[in-house]
Amino acid sequence: MSVLTTISPITSSAIITTPATSIEDIDNKILPTAVSAQKKWASTSLAERKAIVAKYIELLKDDETATRLGKDITKQMGRPVRYTKGEISTAALRAEVLLGYADEALAPVNVDESTRPSFKKYLTKDPLGVILIIFPWNYPYLCLTNGLIPALLAGNSVLIKPSPQTPNVANEVAKLFKTAGLPDGVLQVVHSGDVQVLEGLVQRKAVAGVVFTGSVEGGLAVQKAAAGRTIPIALELGGNDPAYVRSDVKDIKATAEDIVDGAIFNSGQSCCSIERVYVDEKVYDQFVDAAVEIVKGYKLGDPFDESTQIGPVISEKAARGIRAQIKDAVDRGAKKLIPSETFAQAEKLNPTFVAPQILVNLDETSRKYLKYSWLGRYSGPSI
Repeated sequence: MSVLTTISPITSSAIITTPATSIEDIDNKILPTAVSAQKKWASTSLAERKAIVAKYIELLKDDETATRLGKDITKQMGRPVRYTKGEISTAALRAEVLLGYADEALAPVNVDESTRPSFKKYLTKDPLGVILIIFPWNYPYLCLTNGLIPALLAGNSVLIKPSPQTPNVANEVAKLFKTAGLPDGVLQVVHSGDVQVLEGLVQRKAVAGVVFTGSVEGGLAVQKAAAGRTIPIALELGGNDPAYVRSDVKDIKATAEDIVDGAIFNSGQSCCSIERVYVDEKVYDQFVDAAVEIVKGYKLGDPFDESTQIGPVISEKAARGIRAQIKDAVDRGAKKLIPSETFAQAEKLNPTFVAPQILVNLDETSRKYLKYSWLGRYSGPSI
């Protein structure tokens, strides 16, 4: 049996081992169970499905549960604990919003009958069948919620495939739904880091739709695997996001605080993190000075310390990539504004602790390079 090992971004040591799901497991047990369970689940009323989802949300909102799950996120992917409980509560709120849309979104639609009063025309919203959801490590509960709640409310059965970095998230969600009363087989977990297994799963006839959140590279792989099929594929991929500060900005400091937070939160590991800032020359110096002071005031350190604002990046490989990108940018003309000594002590905790940085005075070559490199694999706490 193959085993997946989760490496702590905090210590670079192994912290979780998870039995990997094989293609044989999928074909012989998981998919047949999902197909059978989906037929029964689809026959239940929307009211019954809503009640189970509502109970799941209630369980997720429990303060003790949210605290425990938040700490587990910190353990697995390194975001400071002061923020991770917030992901759980936000996931619950998002699920509540989706639950609130269910009646309207799933109601039959009557079509205009004026031309033939004796002929009734209508559209129904029927479940697709088995839905595969592949979700990332950086915001695991939030990203999973986006696809999982609508899929279940619509009467689908669901297979959830977490990142090997955050395997506990899928297991915890499955347990909470079981406690909430979800019938066996409607929600199952697939643990895999094998590209061939995932490609095979996407290509299985029983899989009626795929929801993927992650890198552009991963999304393209899913799209390619499903190329010979006519199933819906929903892809939420990486971003390339700028900010623009106008000359008539009312509060330079508040604007700088928001932009720095948008770039550095979660160590910059977000599909919507701000990667570059364009500032009107009339307020340029004021903005840069404010941003530098704000970044210098951040605390990089142990993510289990409530005062820490920046934790480690996800792996030593990612840390090396981020540092290499910054070095290459400087070699091409960029200037670093955060002195190396500002976060030097914190960076000694582990190679994964990367100091936040602001780069300015980029020439045309450097700007083009940074645009390319920030679109690459490694996102970090840099502006």
